[in-house]
Amino acid sequence: SVPSPLPPSVEEAYRRKCLQLKNRTNEVEDANDAARLRLARIKRQVEKLRIERAFLLEQLAKRTSTNVEDSEGSPSPPPTATTFDIPVEANANPRKPKDKPLRIKKGHRKSNAPADADAKQGATKEPASPTSESNSQAKGSRANGVSKASVEYKDPFELYCEEARPALEAKNKDDADVNIEEELTRAWEELPEAEKEEYQTKFDELKKSREEEEEDKAAAEAEAEAEAEAEAEAEAEAEAEAEAEAEAE
Repeated sequence: SVPSPLPPSVEEAYRRKCLQLKNRTNEVEDANDAARLRLARIKRQVEKLRIERAFLLEQLAKRTSTNVEDSEGSPSPPPTATTFDIPVEANANPRKPKDKPLRIKKGHRKSNAPADADAKQGATKEPASPTSESNSQAKGSRANGVSKASVEYKDPFELYCEEARPALEAKNKDDADVNIEEELTRAWEELPEAEKEEYQTKFDELKKSREEEEEDKAAAEAEAEAEAEAEAEAEAEAEAEAEAEAEAE
């Protein structure tokens, strides 16, 4: 049983579809390569920050050890009344400023939270500008109504059904015997090739924009993670330096 040959129009449609799928595959591969390059660049930056942190900690440990050796090797002053009173004041006074900044810094962070909350409340109480109102309305409309780019269509037929379904349901709302799915399928099959090509183009554009949004989101998350790790390492280095200076004195 040899299958009957396809009509030339159907065969040409299949050929165009294959070419479109091949081009789309190449575009996806290029986007994946670009995302891999961005991820590798971010990993190199993180590795560089780790190496710098290890080097700084090593230098800090060396300086701390040399300061301790110098303090152990220096002769102690004679225990006279004047020299006895001076070290007590010198040791008591400098340590308070060393301890105070840390305490003030921690307390300052805690005290900023209510101030920031009050500032945010005050900002919300202020009358909003027309620009902010328009932005909020746009955000609300995007939140209430799902945009086409956020909906994942499997093929152009689903996109066509999404657009044609409301009108078809409104047209046949009084006829309970009408099968909407069959009507949509028949309407799609009877649709001219030019209009099908338009839906194919829309589908490709929506799919491309959705993939670009996912790539941008992944890159932004990776960059935010790298920045957070760098900030944590910088804070750890600053605390280690402060402790080393306090111990050296």
